[in-house]
Amino acid sequence: MPAYYKSFRAGALGSQLPILSTELDSVRVYQFECHFEGVPGVRNPTRLTLAAKQVSPIGVTVDDIEAHRVNERFWYPGKPSPEEVTITFDDLYSGASRTLYDWFTTVYDNKDGSVTTNKAQRLTVVQLDGNMNVKGSTTMYGVYPKAWKESEYNYSTANDFHTIEMTLRYDFADHQ
Repeated sequence: MPAYYKSFRAGALGSQLPILSTELDSVRVYQFECHFEGVPGVRNPTRLTLAAKQVSPIGVTVDDIEAHRVNERFWYPGKPSPEEVTITFDDLYSGASRTLYDWFTTVYDNKDGSVTTNKAQRLTVVQLDGNMNVKGSTTMYGVYPKAWKESEYNYSTANDFHTIEMTLRYDFADHQ
């Protein structure tokens, strides 16, 4: 029997119960953490872990190079283009909003219009299994905030949490 069909028998009756598969379960989209390292403008820039409500797809696209030869066309991989990632963070009383805004102002300061190239060393989105153990991760390197915005203030959404949405750019990504 292949390893991915490993199973267990539940209950005291053992062999009389159906066999349940435990190896074919999928990674849940709601079990993740965001770990930042080397964030400029943050009190402890070595490691920052924030609760996030949503992370947009992380990906990279490779442009095509088209080569013509007589009546034929050939395609070669060209420049890679990492895509923007948007993360929605819960605005916690612990100061997540202030921390994210402080980082954003190291790139663009709204008060004086200064622009710098302060990038975080890396951002890792960690995928967790049902027991909250690390199942996989995607790490982005050379990360900087491109946009920062608060959610709207609205009485009709009184039961919703206030959030901070950041659009981030990165240089490289690696999936483990």
